[in-house]
Amino acid sequence: MGYFKELYGKMSQKPSSDIAVIDRTKIFRHSTEYILERKKRPFSKYNLKVKRFNGIKHYKGICEKDKHVIGTLDEKPIFCIKDSFKEGTRKDIYLSKNNELIGSIKCCPSIRKYIIEYTNLITESKEYLVMKSDRRVVVCGIYQGIGPNAPLIAHIIEINVNPANVLFIFLQGLILYL
Repeated sequence: MGYFKELYGKMSQKPSSDIAVIDRTKIFRHSTEYILERKKRPFSKYNLKVKRFNGIKHYKGICEKDKHVIGTLDEKPIFCIKDSFKEGTRKDIYLSKNNELIGSIKCCPSIRKYIIEYTNLITESKEYLVMKSDRRVVVCGIYQGIGPNAPLIAHIIEINVNPANVLFIFLQGLILYL
């Protein structure tokens, strides 16, 4: 239970700087919580919903075997995450309107740790987020930066609700589209 218990009870911190990957105008100054709901219905047009705890949907998406597309409620794609064929990279993140590469999810020696490399639109420099999960991949922490003192800026907690998997995402100061 070590990392799970430590992370589950740990509070998110405000990032040391604003993070914008897709749009500079969507930065939150307060803690924000979303539910990411994945439907397992094979004939659904959209099998991914992003909503608030009050049930209001904000985004929807399509998850396929090797590609995930997140878009607005009026069906305009925002970004896409695809399997990568580059060595050392697990996924590539593209801006959907022009298919521009905006980030990559790098592999680490541990299967429970990933490094997301992106260009921050605020600082206009290459930055990193580190995702670390517990052994059972139930809870995941997202840290700003690679170092051991990097601030924990988000939690992802998976709760299996039949028939859908629901991910509770606790974000603080992150751009919504990240």
